Amino acid sequence: MLDTHRLKIFLTVSDLKSFSKAAKELYLTQPTISQHITALEDFLEVKLLDRTGKGVLLTREGRLLYKYAKQITGLTDEALQSIEFLKGKKTGDLKLGASTIPGEFILPKMLGKFKKDYPDIKISLKITDSQRIISDLLEHNIEIGVIGAKIPNLQVSYTRFLEDKLIIAVPKSHKWWKHTGGISISELIKEPFILRENGSGTLISMSEKFKKLKINKNELNIVSEVGSNTAVIQSIKAGLGISLVSEKALSEELKIKTLKKIPINDARFTRTFYIVRNKQSSSSPLCKAFFQSLIKIK
Repeated sequence: MLDTHRLKIFLTVSDLKSFSKAAKELYLTQPTISQHITALEDFLEVKLLDRTGKGVLLTREGRLLYKYAKQITGLTDEALQSIEFLKGKKTGDLKLGASTIPGEFILPKMLGKFKKDYPDIKISLKITDSQRIISDLLEHNIEIGVIGAKIPNLQVSYTRFLEDKLIIAVPKSHKWWKHTGGISISELIKEPFILRENGSGTLISMSEKFKKLKINKNELNIVSEVGSNTAVIQSIKAGLGISLVSEKALSEELKIKTLKKIPINDARFTRTFYIVRNKQSSSSPLCKAFFQSLIKIK
């Protein structure tokens, strides 16, 4: 039968693409790691991993096993956690993901409060773009996520969470700094514009709004495309251009007046954050408890 311990070793080697890195991660010797992988390959009578100049790569059989190993180890961990909860022991790992805004500006405070109720748990928070969070859910890398756009996928459930505004902010050097009123959409699309990367919830929400306004995002005067909200904010402060940015992400900059909010008179840009879960996977007791804690603040 398949040994879950060996499956976890196989997953670690696969994820890190290295026997030596897996050994360090798991506090085992490299020969021990190799022995476990060899034993797994002998049991299945197939080759699972290839050593190449680029590191360790999964074979076709390895890729198939990887998919099931994720599910098997996930269910095993869930079963053990459920039993511990029944015994009154609130332990386990909470693996979640979030897009940039909820990951950096919303969830940390909530996780701090949750940890007080569950002091013995370990929390792992992965911050990446919304599309990657969906992929991680389906690949069983995380149990729950919070993202800033609803990306169509029949395997994922969406629960409305919080609302956010996308606003225009400018530095003191910008001509709009002394504006007492707002600007129009026609003025906005003429200005040098900084765009988020594909997969970003901000870009998805912004594009949907522009589409409703019958504006193609390619009509914008795009001068730069960057991979994070922090990079967008720093680019705005440096005078590279303007952008639509989460009001939550700009709260500190607006407070200390390094940037100024400029209203858009003929449009309102808002978006919803969603809690996302994999419909095909059951949730661990810890995940269910965290989900309920999020729902309470809606």
